[in-house]
Amino acid sequence: MVDDADKKIIAEAVKRFKLAQDADNDNRLKSIDDIKFVHDENGQWTDEARKARKGRPCMTFDHTSAALDQVVGDYLQSRPGIKVRGIDDATDPQLADIYTGLIRNIESGSSAKSAYSTAFKMSATGGYGVWRIVTDYEANDSFDQCAMIKKVPNPFTVWFDPSAQESTKWDGRFAFVEEMMPKAEFDAQYPKAVAGEIDGSGTGTQYEGWFLEDGVRVVEYFRKHEKKKTIVKLSTGEVLDKDEVVPALDELKQAGVTVVAEREVDSHVVEWFKLTGAQILDRGEFPGKYIPLIPCYGKTVNIEGKEKYRGLVRKAKDAQRSYNYHRSQTIEVVALQPKAPFMGTPAMVKGHEAQWANINTSNAPIILYNVDELAPGARPSREQPPAFPAALMQEAMTALEDIKAATGIHNAALGEQGNETSGRAIRERKLEGDTANFEFIDNASESLELTGRILVDIIPKIYDTERVVRIIGEDGAEKFERINKSVMDQQTGKPVKLNDLSQGKYDVTVTTGPSYSTRRVETAEQLTAVMQANPQLGVMLSDLWVKSLDLVGGDEAIKRIRKMMISQGMVEPTPEEAKAMKPQQPNPMQQMAQMLALEKEGATVDKMKAEADVKSAEAAMKTLEYSIATGNAELQQMALMQLVKSMQPPQMMPQQPMPMQPQQAPQI
Repeated sequence: MVDDADKKIIAEAVKRFKLAQDADNDNRLKSIDDIKFVHDENGQWTDEARKARKGRPCMTFDHTSAALDQVVGDYLQSRPGIKVRGIDDATDPQLADIYTGLIRNIESGSSAKSAYSTAFKMSATGGYGVWRIVTDYEANDSFDQCAMIKKVPNPFTVWFDPSAQESTKWDGRFAFVEEMMPKAEFDAQYPKAVAGEIDGSGTGTQYEGWFLEDGVRVVEYFRKHEKKKTIVKLSTGEVLDKDEVVPALDELKQAGVTVVAEREVDSHVVEWFKLTGAQILDRGEFPGKYIPLIPCYGKTVNIEGKEKYRGLVRKAKDAQRSYNYHRSQTIEVVALQPKAPFMGTPAMVKGHEAQWANINTSNAPIILYNVDELAPGARPSREQPPAFPAALMQEAMTALEDIKAATGIHNAALGEQGNETSGRAIRERKLEGDTANFEFIDNASESLELTGRILVDIIPKIYDTERVVRIIGEDGAEKFERINKSVMDQQTGKPVKLNDLSQGKYDVTVTTGPSYSTRRVETAEQLTAVMQANPQLGVMLSDLWVKSLDLVGGDEAIKRIRKMMISQGMVEPTPEEAKAMKPQQPNPMQQMAQMLALEKEGATVDKMKAEADVKSAEAAMKTLEYSIATGNAELQQMALMQLVKSMQPPQMMPQQPMPMQPQQAPQI
């Protein structure tokens, strides 16, 4: 049986679900019609129009999809990114970077791009998309939890509190995720569940649409439950929950830390229930203060207190239908031109009725007819076909311009040739289309900002143990950081945590612009142009240029280029580069071995020089004897100078100073 507390929760959920349905049902019906208009094969013709043109062409020439693809493509090329920042001087910037890199890792590990893209496509088409955040264990054999971002393929299963005022509904009190389960599947999955009214009668009758003959409505019900809590301020300046401080109060006192202030504040707990209209099937608590369902709206407006939203195609539907009708009408008229009727008398076709009946589809080389005695010389003749329907084509072209005006997407934005003649004019026209539909991207950025705030809120609660996490940079580079590691502070002798994610306060910003790969390609093109225009400046930018090319082996090439640039004084080395280039102090034993090698090399050189001097002296004596015998005074003088030079003692090589050796204490 269902107890009274659960009955109260179920009754509250049923009432709130109907409230959300009544408030948003009209929006959803129109959004579903918009989606069918774009994606269903026959969605651009109403049933009435098809009946009126029964047996006549009802063709579709879709131009709204091209405009929609342009808006979605702009979003995918300039996909926003989450960046975490500290909001005070006490926050460690390195922790903010770890938060940002960890969020990128969560996005990568849970295929968040698919969730974001699916929601944006739905918002651009029908005005409404959704994704969600869940928590789970990293693996079946682990107790470490992680966060994941999940896709919601059908956003119309998610309902939000209609009293929420913020565009992303983060201030709402409740939300639902609905699933209509087949009766057989529900019985198999929940064999002990009550399949009946809230009183547990089990009759299977309807309970305000929750129990049908062939299905059971099962919802995930999130609600914010108000809760009072007490916070304390420590003498260290930290502000913590009192429940966290009380168990460690004795240890804090021993460390000289005291509680200097405390006060009671309002807080929220996000409760989660999985229930039917009869009983609660499961329950839990989400570890944060936000409901983890993130809506992504298209163009929104509030009319007399009622929120309206739409996608790109709603205002273009009438123009698209007009275009389809006039094009179909034109094709019909043109197709009937070769089928203009023949004029003749009954006597002319008597006996050949079958041949004349199939004249528009037959390829017979001869058409027979009779000569009518009442009209001698006459024969069957085809009437003049109707004129080309220029008015219909003009109406079709007018409707095409109406589609462009309604979507804000013109020829230049679609890459087509327009009236623009200069490159600047083409860019300006394309910019007009981007500006007209920027609200879609801006609303998606707000939804992504809420995603970042939810993740920053829950990360310290689920990444609360010491572990190594993967951090992903903007360029996709990976590194690993150890978080929540306890070490002993050498100065204070007290344990501290390194990369403690529970410390500090952070906010979230969303960066919008071209993707990193797109910006890298653009940077390479711009640097190439600069280097071609100014080769001298190009030398100074060569390392940045190679980095932007994303080459195989590019990292090694950059190291070699920077090493050359640093040696030439063109750039300052980074701390890592300076450390790598710093000469190492020689080992004393290695220095002694080098000294002995130099002395040995010097002795060898002296010996070789002495042998050369002896040979030079012998040659000088022979030259001197010859000069005396021949009386050549000039040759005699040269021989004497060579002899004196060869007899000079060799110059000693300067001795290298020996390394200082530590003095030994005198032996006693």
